[in-house]
Amino acid sequence: MFILNKVTKRKAMSILLIFFLIFIYFYINGTKDDIAIIKTYEHQVTTGRMADSLISSVNAASRNKVDLSFGLSGEINQIAVGTGDIVKKGEVLAILESSTASRQVQVKEILLSQQEANLEDLLADPIASEIASAKQTTANARSSVANAEFNLKNLKEGSLASTVQSQRQTLTTAEFNLENLINPSTATIANSNSSIKNAQTSLERSQNDVDELWPKLIKTQEDYCRMFQDWVAVCNLGDIPLSDARIKGLLDSLTLALVPQGTQRTKTEALLTANANYADSVNSVISNEAAYLSVKEANKKLKSPSVLEVKKLTEAVTAAQVRLNEYLASPEQLEVDKLDASLDSAKANLEYALAREAELTAGALANAINRKKQDVQIAQLNLTDAQTNLANHTLTAPFDGIIGSINVTLGQRIGSSTAVTTLSDPSSIYIEIPASESDLSQMRVNNLGFAAFDGMPGQFYIVKLNAISVIPNISQGVITYPAEAEILVGEKLFQERRNLVALQDYLSKAIGLEGSAMSRPSGPPSGFTGGNAARPEGSAMSRPSGPPSASGPTTRTQGGSMADMGSLMMQFANPKLPLDGMSGTLTLVTNIKEDVLLIPTNAIARVGRDNTVILQNIDGTTEQRVVQIGNADDSNTAIISGLEKDDIIMIESKKAIINKDQSTKPTDSRSPGPPSGFGGGPR
Repeated sequence: MFILNKVTKRKAMSILLIFFLIFIYFYINGTKDDIAIIKTYEHQVTTGRMADSLISSVNAASRNKVDLSFGLSGEINQIAVGTGDIVKKGEVLAILESSTASRQVQVKEILLSQQEANLEDLLADPIASEIASAKQTTANARSSVANAEFNLKNLKEGSLASTVQSQRQTLTTAEFNLENLINPSTATIANSNSSIKNAQTSLERSQNDVDELWPKLIKTQEDYCRMFQDWVAVCNLGDIPLSDARIKGLLDSLTLALVPQGTQRTKTEALLTANANYADSVNSVISNEAAYLSVKEANKKLKSPSVLEVKKLTEAVTAAQVRLNEYLASPEQLEVDKLDASLDSAKANLEYALAREAELTAGALANAINRKKQDVQIAQLNLTDAQTNLANHTLTAPFDGIIGSINVTLGQRIGSSTAVTTLSDPSSIYIEIPASESDLSQMRVNNLGFAAFDGMPGQFYIVKLNAISVIPNISQGVITYPAEAEILVGEKLFQERRNLVALQDYLSKAIGLEGSAMSRPSGPPSGFTGGNAARPEGSAMSRPSGPPSASGPTTRTQGGSMADMGSLMMQFANPKLPLDGMSGTLTLVTNIKEDVLLIPTNAIARVGRDNTVILQNIDGTTEQRVVQIGNADDSNTAIISGLEKDDIIMIESKKAIINKDQSTKPTDSRSPGPPSGFGGGPR
């Protein structure tokens, strides 16, 4: 009995110990739990602004960026700048060895001086020797006229024999042509046969070219139409060879704004080249066929001359013979005509000599002075060209900018197209935007937004969409459409102040400038992947997962005040611009809806498939009301139906007390609302 009681006591003690340990465990861990206090408050439904936006990975690019070269070949004599130097317009960057160019300038200066001296001599009074020479020329001309008149007089008064050699030659030529037509030589026939063979060979070669180029043209058409069949109507078999209208259409496609330099340009130029080659080969066939028929017809006439040709040459022989007989019978008239011509020539020489003598006596003629002035002008132009060439041996900055890498070394011999360096103007920075197909329809010129760049942490920029191209860029199967945006600073930012008022709350909240202080943000905004945050993958735009609210129950009055707008604009008026090539992220505001019913997102609870809120009735009772919701941001949700403006809804808020302290932390006792983002349309 004693032993049993002893065992029973041990069991009781063990059970008590176990209960004691359990009590200590729950006591210790229970004191660590938060003590939740649930509080319900009223919220009045209001209207506000809801904005849609797109996010894209972008790059900063310099509009004024140029590879600088001399445009001349030569040896680098001096390099005056280094990589990263800031230069002013006109500042010397590099110099070529220019001794030869300097000598050319000296030579042209001497030639100009000579021409100017010649002009001065012409304008000065003539010397006595020139006048004497002119008078002697006049005397000789008078003597020639006298001799011609004497010879003509002797012919008319006497009977001089006249030569008939010229007419005999005419007869000989006519007889030769007739004989060659009737009895052609073996060499003539052989040459004609050879001409036929050569013409036939040329014709066959051109026909072969046509046969070879036609399949190539078809292949080039297929290559083009495989990717661009909807661009220009050239993709049917009947469209080739291309008409003038289709050629013009293809050429126009190469000259549009923002013309791509990739596959489309290459394919278009290849199609135009193939079509031109085929057209040339067809024209060559036509030309060679005409030449072949011509030599063939000539060969036929050579071997079998027509009666008409024989008759024509026979009549020419007869006419020459008759004319010769006439000259042999009466030669005097031929000599009279010859001496008349000699007399006319002598009189003309005399008139020129008299004019020259009068010119020297009276001074230089206006046309002679003009010729000399033209010689001076030509010499001046030659000197200017030489001076320009010498100046081109010095490479200067065409505008203010920053020097890129130096691609040459001292003493290096370069070609005319060798790029010495690259000059970029940091003040001409704009933003390159690759837009996807789905986002193209939502983007409009003059859309506003803001951008941030990896290399400029904490700095944000207000931007304006300037241009959108409908000509796509295709890279590795990805299609994007190039667009450009301008960074608004200074006066341009001020000009957009009224448009920015509508975005005031959106921008302020997005980049962390909430409140009237509008202090500069220290990090990237909520919902905006700027700075070192990861950007959306790929080059195309994407919708943000949680863009900031334009306005709502917790923001300032819709539209904001101009004073706050001025404070906001001061943050962007004169920022340090990103550098050429920097990558970043752009948020573009594409649509702003006004007077949208807005409630806090945490007021919405999911009940089954429905979105519900707790509505307070006029009599003070509450009911669970099903609502249809629209877009949402990180704090507010748009209500499409189920509530009216000024309705009162109830929102539950939970606070936790830790370790019996009075320090609390708020929690949300309601189930999570719908996901945020620009979903578009009701959900």
